[in-house]
Amino acid sequence: MIKSQDKIKKPMFDESNGFSFMAGWPPVARWASIVPAVLVAFFVFRLAFGTLAMLLQKVLPNLISSYLIAFIPFFIYFALTYTGAAAAPIAGRKGVAIGLALLFSVGLVAVSVIGWPQVEGHDAVILTISTLLSVLGCVTAITYFSKTQKLDPTP
Repeated sequence: MIKSQDKIKKPMFDESNGFSFMAGWPPVARWASIVPAVLVAFFVFRLAFGTLAMLLQKVLPNLISSYLIAFIPFFIYFALTYTGAAAAPIAGRKGVAIGLALLFSVGLVAVSVIGWPQVEGHDAVILTISTLLSVLGCVTAITYFSKTQKLDPTP
């Protein structure tokens, strides 16, 4: 039996596997932690970027701040896809990233299409930019995990 002192500590980030904050957990626990990890990441990043958005609105003119704030969802949805995939076991990360990206992208496009009749003028442009950048953030996270999987395909 291996004692806790004999176990090798894995770093939270390494170059071949990326960020892995639950490296010592069994695979079942890691699969079960994906949804809670994504929810926690959503609230943390929305709070952080929401604060940034409020600061931009107070400092910059309304039109400029609105267009800058449209770029924030890229980082939020990149972080959500990345966090959810990082919670999964290494062998399943790419699949989880693709699944989360599809889920988020379809949801965002559906909400944008449903909300489209209520927006006009600059708001329509901002909604389009925001939705496209959100989807791009999800795709960027998939690209990251695709590159990581090529480096170390073993579980």
